[in-house]
Amino acid sequence: MKKYDKNYYEKYAKIILSKIVDSHYSKLTHKDRPDLQDLEKNKYGVEVTRGISENEGNFYSFLNDNMGEGKDKEKLLSIANKRKLDPWISQGDGFTAYSISHGLQDVNSYKKDTITYIEKKMIKLNKNYSLFNSNELFIFLNFSYNKRDIEEIIKKVNFEKYDKIFDKIYLLSYDTLFEYNRNKNSIEEYTISHEDLFQTKRLAQSPHSD
Repeated sequence: MKKYDKNYYEKYAKIILSKIVDSHYSKLTHKDRPDLQDLEKNKYGVEVTRGISENEGNFYSFLNDNMGEGKDKEKLLSIANKRKLDPWISQGDGFTAYSISHGLQDVNSYKKDTITYIEKKMIKLNKNYSLFNSNELFIFLNFSYNKRDIEEIIKKVNFEKYDKIFDKIYLLSYDTLFEYNRNKNSIEEYTISHEDLFQTKRLAQSPHSD
């Protein structure tokens, strides 16, 4: 697995938005606070974030550092334990399978985490972000959600608590992009083809793409 810096996710979000939602996203420039900005017309600003907990981040860092290294299960578990991780690992027939935990994953816990990610970014939006005609948030989710799940998440976000709110929130759940439009109070669902996902990943990895 390739080690990606934050710029990879910004590129990925920009490509997906321009390919799936509207081509105008392809003109956004990589900046900071927010990550993608329309510098010409001040229409769009998009903050990009990964919806993962500190423990999940530690787990994926462990995967990035050790996948493809040919280490046996015992060695991998030893390295994981030193990082205060307790993953499930299985090996056989030349492959290694990983999971962050031994048990089933709790969808309700992931929903609460997603709500927290949105509200944390809302706090930052109100403190020190450049503002645009449309202030938007793009979240990479690490769980498979359906539209009903997203509706439940959005309903539980305390928008009224903040003076400034995101006009649109994009939530990418594997091959599905959900678009929440605050002004319309609507959620659109886009299915992304495997070919588009593959091409997006390839382009985002390229050091020459922007």
